[in-house]
Amino acid sequence: MSTTAGVNERLAALTAAGVSVWLDLLRRSLIENGELQRMIEEESLRGVTSNPAIFEKAILGSEDYDDQLERLAREGASGRDTYRALVVQDVQGAADVLRGVWESTDHKDGYVSLEVEPDLAHDTEGTIAAARLYWGMVDRPNLMIKIPGTEAGVPAIEQAIYEGINVNVTLLFAVEAYAEVAEAYARGHSRDPAADQRGHQRQRDAAVRAPRTRRSRGPTSRGWRPASRAAARSSASRASRASSSAASTRRSTT
Repeated sequence: MSTTAGVNERLAALTAAGVSVWLDLLRRSLIENGELQRMIEEESLRGVTSNPAIFEKAILGSEDYDDQLERLAREGASGRDTYRALVVQDVQGAADVLRGVWESTDHKDGYVSLEVEPDLAHDTEGTIAAARLYWGMVDRPNLMIKIPGTEAGVPAIEQAIYEGINVNVTLLFAVEAYAEVAEAYARGHSRDPAADQRGHQRQRDAAVRAPRTRRSRGPTSRGWRPASRAAARSSASRASRASSSAASTRRSTT
């Protein structure tokens, strides 16, 4: 097949056939040096996905983040807050670059996927909270929140869909799991907001009637504060690596 200067005709033909080409990689230099825009124009790129492992490599393998890391270290940000600040900025930038694809395809493509922390794979409420947090922090309509299709992830997927959050599901290794996610998607779209509101009111009424009990406060931690640029980079990396390791350990033991 002939090649027109600058345009990959094979990828263009694949896109014309209805296949969406996504990039499983994201780092700040792709956005800032125009490479991501070039891939959209010349390689028919239609979306970008990311995860903590991808960001770990980007943060440790480049100087793209040094200035922001230094500033966050001076501000005393924790490792997890540092990680979130770094990735949210990258995802916002990528979403802005892909916004034209999102608009030209009537919202079928042009998304950037951001994964909740993998150590939440078996925590429904934690996953819902993280999805809401990232959705609000990124604040882009062409964002997708990546949620694992685990037993605990399925109700989180349903709730996120119900709340209007775009969802990208990962960790689907069986037809049965795919079916459960599809059903959760359908339930999220079909739920009656009025019925949910009545249920929430009943819960609030029950909470008002319930006797109050004193709860002792456990030990608190102020969290580690990075003292230097290198330490901040290491802290953000550990935050992403710890989440991935916890999820891997749980998967291997279940």
